[in-house]
Amino acid sequence: MICTPTLFAAFAAEARRRGRVPAGLREVTTAGEQLRLTADILWVLRHGSLRLHNQYGPSETHAATALPVPQPDDAAELAPPPIGRPVGNKRVHVLDEHGRELPVGVPGELYIAGDGIAHGYLGMPRQTAERFLPDAFGTVAGARVYRTGDLGRWLYRGVLEHRGRVDDQIKLRGVRIEPGEIEVLLHRHPAVRSAAVAVREPLPGEPVLTAYVVPEPGAEPDAAQLRRYLSERLPAFAVPSRYVTLAELPLTSSGKVHRAALPMPPRADAAPRTDRLAPRTPLEREIARVWAETLGVAEVGVHDDFFVLGAIRCSRPTWWRCSTAPRTPACTCAMCSPHRPSPLWPPSWSSGARPGGGCPGAARRRPRGPDPLSFAQQRLLFLDLMHPGDTEFLLPLTLRLRGALDAQVLRRSLDALSARHDILRTRYPAERGEPVPLVDPPGTVPLAREDLSQLDTAERRRRLRDIAASERDTPFDLARRHPWRVRLVKLADDDHMLFLTFHHIGSDATSLDTLQRELLELYTAPGVPADGARPPQYADYARWQRRHWDEEFVAPLVEHWKRTMAGWKPLDLPIDRPRPEVWQPEGETLDFALPDGAWQRLAGAARRGAATPYMVLLTAFVSVLADVCGQDDIVLGTPVSGRAHPQAATIPGSFVDLVVIRADASGAPTPAELLARVRRTALDAFAHQDLPFDRLVRELRPPRDPSRPPVVDVVFNYIENTEPLPAPPGLSVTAHLAQSRTTSQDLELTVRRGPDDRLTAEIQYAAALFTPGSVRRIADAFLDALDDIAPESERCAPSAEGSPQ
Repeated sequence: MICTPTLFAAFAAEARRRGRVPAGLREVTTAGEQLRLTADILWVLRHGSLRLHNQYGPSETHAATALPVPQPDDAAELAPPPIGRPVGNKRVHVLDEHGRELPVGVPGELYIAGDGIAHGYLGMPRQTAERFLPDAFGTVAGARVYRTGDLGRWLYRGVLEHRGRVDDQIKLRGVRIEPGEIEVLLHRHPAVRSAAVAVREPLPGEPVLTAYVVPEPGAEPDAAQLRRYLSERLPAFAVPSRYVTLAELPLTSSGKVHRAALPMPPRADAAPRTDRLAPRTPLEREIARVWAETLGVAEVGVHDDFFVLGAIRCSRPTWWRCSTAPRTPACTCAMCSPHRPSPLWPPSWSSGARPGGGCPGAARRRPRGPDPLSFAQQRLLFLDLMHPGDTEFLLPLTLRLRGALDAQVLRRSLDALSARHDILRTRYPAERGEPVPLVDPPGTVPLAREDLSQLDTAERRRRLRDIAASERDTPFDLARRHPWRVRLVKLADDDHMLFLTFHHIGSDATSLDTLQRELLELYTAPGVPADGARPPQYADYARWQRRHWDEEFVAPLVEHWKRTMAGWKPLDLPIDRPRPEVWQPEGETLDFALPDGAWQRLAGAARRGAATPYMVLLTAFVSVLADVCGQDDIVLGTPVSGRAHPQAATIPGSFVDLVVIRADASGAPTPAELLARVRRTALDAFAHQDLPFDRLVRELRPPRDPSRPPVVDVVFNYIENTEPLPAPPGLSVTAHLAQSRTTSQDLELTVRRGPDDRLTAEIQYAAALFTPGSVRRIADAFLDALDDIAPESERCAPSAEGSPQ
C-alpha cells in the first residue's frame, strides 16, 4: 500500500478500533507529507506483520530518499522518523539561502539532483526558472537541480531529517517556530489521536499560535491540560495560545492536511472560569479594562495571563495604555506579572514607579548584595582588564553654553542628575577576583573649573585644544572612580564650554541624549521632581536580563544565526598597507556632507521600495563594499540600541550592541533589486537582534586572528538627531561629540540627520591600514551609489504624514 501519512494514520485508527490488522498487508510506503508515528500507527506496527517505509520525493523528482521505519521498540525515539538516504542516481543537497552547502546538524532547504528530474512546468516559464536551477554541484553539462521548498538537515548517521516546509515556518516575537515539532508532541499525548498547528488571527493584527486536536475516543483533553503538557516540554514562545477540538482534521483530495480549511479559533478560551478573581483596586480595574478592549474578551480576572488570553505579545500601544494608568502606592496584581513574560516586552523590571506615573509592576524587594553585571558591562570590564588605560570606550561630550550661566545652579543640577541615576555613581571594584558594581550614595559631583577668559584668542584656542585632548585621552579607573567626569571652562562672562566625559560602561549614544536633556531641564527647574519619583535604573535591566536571557531564550537565536552565517567569509578590503600582526587601534576620521536635498531623495526612494531611509543608505554602502572588495557576500555590522522595552528608552547605561548584516549582492542586481534584498536581510537581522554579538562570535568560532576584529570588519551606522536641545532661559546650547582617536573596526561609516534634515557623514578608519586618499575615494563612491539608488531626477518630497521611519 502506498499512501500519505494522514491516510495511513486514519487506516491505523480504524484497524485499532476493530482490534486487528489485515493479514494480507505486508508493505506500506508513506509519501507526500511528513510521517508522524501516532499511537495508532505504533499499535499497527506492533500487532501486524507489515514493514513501513518512509519515502520522500516531490512529484517533480519522484522518489529521492527512503528509509525503513524501525520496529516499535525503537520507533518511539524516532518521531518523526528520518526520511533516509538518497536513492540510486539521486543526490540531495542541504543549502542555505545563498546556495551554499550546510554542515551536519544545520537545517536548510533541500535541493534534489540526478536522474529523474523533470524538465520544468509545462507552459509556466517563470515558475520553472524559480524551481529548476543549474546544477552547481554536478558534472553533467546542462543538468538541473530542483529546489523543493522543504526544510531538512543531515543527521550524524548519514541520513536526512525532514523539518517541514519553508513556507510553513512560523515567526512570532522574532523567533522562528517549527509547527511540526509541536505536532509531534501533541501526537504523543495519550488523549490526542491527531493534531495540527497553525497561526490564525482571531483579532486583527494579533496572530496566535493555534493547536487543532482530534481526541482519542472517549477522551476529552481540555486547553489547560494540553497547555501544561506542552509547557513542560517546549519553551514558552512555542506553546500554543489557542486549542480547538475537532472531530477530524480537514484533508485535501490527495489526503494531506488541508491547513487553509482549519477553522478560526475563538477570541479567548471558550470554557467559562468559575474561579476568576475580579479586579479589586482602581489600578487593577483600569488594566483589566484595557486588556479586555485589546483582546476582545468580556472580562479579565486578576490572575489571568495576558498571553493565555490570546495575545502573542504585549504591543507597544497596549503597554503604554497600561503603564499610564493611575498610579497607586503598590500594585501586586498578577496581571502585571504573567508567569512567563515575553522576553521582548517584560511587564516591568523597574524597582519603582516610572517618572510621571505608570504601573510599577509587582512589588519586588531588591536582592541583598551587589547587583549583577549586564552582559555588556561584563564585556567592557573584561576589555578594561585586558587593556588597562585604553580610551577606546570614552564618550567625550561638549556643551557650548552662550549666555548668562549660573555656575551654582549648574552644580546643583549635576548633583540632582547623579542622584537620579545610580549608574553615574557606580564603581566596579574586584571581590574574590571578579568585578562587582558598587553604587555610592548621592553626593556632590566633582566639577573641575578653568578660566580662560583672560587669555588672548590664540592662547585660548591652544589651551582649549589641550583640554579637549586631555578629556579624550585620559582613561577612567573604573574600580575607584565613577564612570563620568565634568569640567567647566570659562571662555568669557557669557560663553562657557561644559565637558562631560563618560565611559561606555555607564552610557551610550542614546544615554548621552537623555543625560544632556535631563541636565538642561534640571537647570531650568532645579531639583528632583516634587513627587520624589525616580526613573527605572540600569541595575533593574541587568537583573531582568540575567533572569530572562537564559539558554531557553537564546537557543533559537543561536540556531538562526548559525544558519544565517554558515560559510561566511571576512571582507577582503583594498587596504593600502600590510595588515599588522596585532590589531592597531589608532584611528582617523574623514568628514563629508551629503548634497542638499539628499534627505528628500532618500525618503522618496524608501517610499518606493517600501523601505526606510536607513535601508537606502545601507544599500548604497553594500554596493560600494561589493565593488571595492570584489565580493558578492557582504558581511558588516550595524549598531542597535538594545532598548526594545519602553522603560529602557531613557535609562542611562550600556545597551547598544552590534547586529550582523549579511547582504547578497550577487548577479549584478539593479539598485531596486539590491534595496529589496537588503531590506529583507535587515528586517531578519533586527528580528533576531537579541543574541549578544559576543555570544555570536563564540558560537561561530572564527579562526583566531589578532590582526583583525572578529567577524565584522566594517560597520554602518545611521543616527537621527532631529529634536533640538531644550534651551534654558537666557542660554543657547549646542552639543558636540568629540571624534574618537581609536577604532575597533577597519572602517565605520556613520550618517547623521540633523534637525534641519541635513545629512552629514563620517568614515572612521584604521590608520594602520588606509591612507586618507583611499578613504576619500570610498566616500565618493558612496555618494555615487546613493545617486544610483535615489537619483536627483526622482526627488520626492516627504508626504504630509512624514517620511517612513
